[in-house]
Amino acid sequence: MRMSEDTDIYLQQTIKRPFACKGTCVYSGNSVQLKFFPAEPDIGIIFNTPKGTVKAALENIVPRKRSLELRDGAARVITVEHLLTPLHIYGIDNVYIEVRRLEPDENSSLMQSVAYYTRDYFDRHDLKTPEAVGNIDFESLCDLIEPEKQKAERKILRLREPFETDRISFYPVEECGVMMHVTTDHKPIGKQVVAFQMVPETYREELARARPYAAHLEFVSFLPNKVAHLIAKAVAHVWYPEFGIGHGFSEENVFLPTKTPEEWKAQERYPGEIPRHTIIDKYAPFALIDGRLDGVEVRIIPRSNHKNDIKVLKALAKRLTVKPKSSLLVEKELVLT
Repeated sequence: MRMSEDTDIYLQQTIKRPFACKGTCVYSGNSVQLKFFPAEPDIGIIFNTPKGTVKAALENIVPRKRSLELRDGAARVITVEHLLTPLHIYGIDNVYIEVRRLEPDENSSLMQSVAYYTRDYFDRHDLKTPEAVGNIDFESLCDLIEPEKQKAERKILRLREPFETDRISFYPVEECGVMMHVTTDHKPIGKQVVAFQMVPETYREELARARPYAAHLEFVSFLPNKVAHLIAKAVAHVWYPEFGIGHGFSEENVFLPTKTPEEWKAQERYPGEIPRHTIIDKYAPFALIDGRLDGVEVRIIPRSNHKNDIKVLKALAKRLTVKPKSSLLVEKELVLT
């Protein structure tokens, strides 16, 4: 018996074949290579670092001011949110991800070499600095992710009643999957609102190129843009020295503060680019839950930081129930046995 598309949500998935991509650590400018490998059912999303492995799970998450860190013993990985979102949207339940900083080569700049060797020095003195996923081409990543179904059941989670907090609220809906509705409010643009159903096509076409907002650079936004950006880059070299003396942010991968709404809109890759990136940040923690949310609308208003996101998610997890398997899936299993 052939399963319908509806019953496909009950099967776990991995990737069909290994692949690799490169990016840049925004904190240091170090080049980072990510290698992806298929994983067995029930393994989850596993990050492999030079100091060990850590699973993407609620018990391993450590929210930082502007990113999420996974930590298990000496194994630590930061800025995982930008990668967890596309993997989860594309239905990847099980995958191994190797995270490695790349040594400088003949094409590396002087600052890349400085960043690498200063970070190497800190590592040798055991400062326990995490590895960074880095900024990669997430639009191209969509072409590399090829889901493959596995002979193992997924845990599908439903919400029976609305769960509301002061910044994030969850509502049960009839539609499948997850709907994200996000409002942001930054000067000088004011409130921006976007809403999307979280499916692969939407991620690739509407979200993949959205950049994070460099809110911490607002302290120089009163200066002319070119001067402000030069000062911001100079400060960034020593902002997080434990990652290496350098930085990896640029106008290509970070949305910078502006003085006028017109300058803001001229910088946008999409209308409402910042709430679109907020969706990426806020959706990622769902990949940490033991199971997959289905039939939920998520509404987020301004100023919910990563710490609050994880606090709310842990409270939400206690309210979720496991959806019974589809009768078609049960019938298929009976026929196979």
